[in-house]
Amino acid sequence: MSTVQSHGFSSESSRTTEWAAGGSIAEAVVGLAAVVLTIIGLAGVTPTYIVPIAAICVGAALAFEGSAMRNEAGMSAGFFGGLTGILLGILALVGVLPQVLTAVAVIVLSCALMVGCYGVVESVGGTHDSMNFASGGMHVVSGLAGLILGILALSHGTAMLALVGLFVLSCAVAFTGTATSARLSRMFSASWWHTRRV
Repeated sequence: MSTVQSHGFSSESSRTTEWAAGGSIAEAVVGLAAVVLTIIGLAGVTPTYIVPIAAICVGAALAFEGSAMRNEAGMSAGFFGGLTGILLGILALVGVLPQVLTAVAVIVLSCALMVGCYGVVESVGGTHDSMNFASGGMHVVSGLAGLILGILALSHGTAMLALVGLFVLSCAVAFTGTATSARLSRMFSASWWHTRRV
């Protein structure tokens, strides 16, 4: 059984690219939802519920990003860090030490974002270009800022610092998801059209 080569993609790698594009689109959508939620929370609208829900959204976005990555280390960090953030957000939402758990969620998600930066650099077609490096750099800087804000939120017991940390993290995952999904969609589209012409 032969495979059609197009722009360096076989039919199997084309399916992988399609899967990665779907994961990146989901990451972008959930990341944008988290951005909106954190802005609403920063405006003072029910931060008690907004903070844990935003943590769940950022965790889901990281889990989607981790599942879409080609690099195993990046996938593990993003995926399991995202799942941990979701679990901590759910526990905080039902009332189990909400200020402590949301601050811990920010710390965990920040660490997952920083550790997963190498996977972001490798994620798009295995290439190293400026967009991949920009996304990876944004992960490191945003993760470091989120880590500092999470530690401050934990030591001062304030939800607003956790909310600012989640805002920073959600902007990073929304940017990465949007940029990666756009690039992968273009690559998949070019591969699909080339396959149809052959």
